[in-house]
Amino acid sequence: MKKTEFIIVRYLFMKVKIIYLILILIIAVIFLSGCIDTLHYVGKDGKKVNVSFRVTLQKMIFELFGEMSGEEVDDDYFRENFGIEKDDFKSELPEGIDVKLEEINTELDYGFEAKLTVTEDVIKKLLKENIDIPFVPIRKGKGLRILIPCPDYDSAEAEEDEAVAAFLASAKYRLVISKSFIPKIENIFIKSKNETLTPTLMDFHEVYMVEFPMVLWFLSDDYIEVIIY
Repeated sequence: MKKTEFIIVRYLFMKVKIIYLILILIIAVIFLSGCIDTLHYVGKDGKKVNVSFRVTLQKMIFELFGEMSGEEVDDDYFRENFGIEKDDFKSELPEGIDVKLEEINTELDYGFEAKLTVTEDVIKKLLKENIDIPFVPIRKGKGLRILIPCPDYDSAEAEEDEAVAAFLASAKYRLVISKSFIPKIENIFIKSKNETLTPTLMDFHEVYMVEFPMVLWFLSDDYIEVIIY
């Protein structure tokens, strides 16, 4: 398949110098709280597939760092270091997918939410052209397949990525799947280039929630594939 070179999420980390990560990690350990939250929802409305991809950072951790370092941490700081433009996000997706990108800026959190809409006809067309479709559930027999694009891995950045891995040690990637796609899940696997694992699966009335370590997603050098049947 044609691989989409997806680099958007890396913006949330790689604009921050390594010393920032180390100091923030120390603060995070002291307060025993996670710093980043990722929520990926997939639903269906007739022949339209709706996807929401939401990433937020806790402001408190960065504000505490600002107090320690003397650097001003305000809304402009978050936009400069972690802001994402709609055109940048959209350029990473195949044609035919509608995208709405919203900034999240509350008293507690900063981040973004990308809302994707694509018709089943467009999905079929892209699959015939052998094009990867990130974030969107694809029918695979009686099951589903979801590709989650990962930031490109560069071995030259290994030291920095190790710091990021520690930074993300307690963070979780949460994938919420509407039962309109698959009413019953019997098996589910998260497959990366280097390993395959069985994630935590929670069964709610109208949705399933899949949870796995965010570090598996962030440090992978290829797509993560969620296989459900």
